[in-house]
Amino acid sequence: MKVFVGWVVRSWGLDGSMIVSVPVSRLAPKSGDEVFFEREGVTCLGIRNVVASRPYGTGGTFCNRQLLRVSGICSPDDVETVRGCAVMRELATLPERVFLNEQLIGSSVITMSDDGSRLFFGTVTSVIPAGGSYRLLAVRRTNGEALIPFVRDVVCSVDTDARTIVVRRVDGVTA
Repeated sequence: MKVFVGWVVRSWGLDGSMIVSVPVSRLAPKSGDEVFFEREGVTCLGIRNVVASRPYGTGGTFCNRQLLRVSGICSPDDVETVRGCAVMRELATLPERVFLNEQLIGSSVITMSDDGSRLFFGTVTSVIPAGGSYRLLAVRRTNGEALIPFVRDVVCSVDTDARTIVVRRVDGVTA
């Protein structure tokens, strides 16, 4: 499956290294991985091997950035040809607890109370970016819409085959 990894922000140095914004760090490419670049759905430059990869910055604004060097891109001018492009990877399977928005939309949300009982809560209609790698699930209910944080403290399990998401009861959110 073709997976979005991040996008090229700018060149770094003179050897063709580039800074890539990577929203989900577990999808960041490592040395030896193959990546390709897309602009508006069109592949640019074909498949390239990652020669070097390391985190860029130590926190704050730059905490989700990766410094990449890939084969065939050897200068700042070469990086400029892919600046703003999406960095993509082919993955047979996603890392554990990483889900594509398409896998979540349309799923039934089930609340689980402290005693283990489960109740239908609603259906996911969209996934909203909430800064960094955080997302909110927009859930349609019979009496309106609810926003549920898609974080470990709230989401107990996700079954993409059964299209169900089990969440803990949280006062003011899922109660």
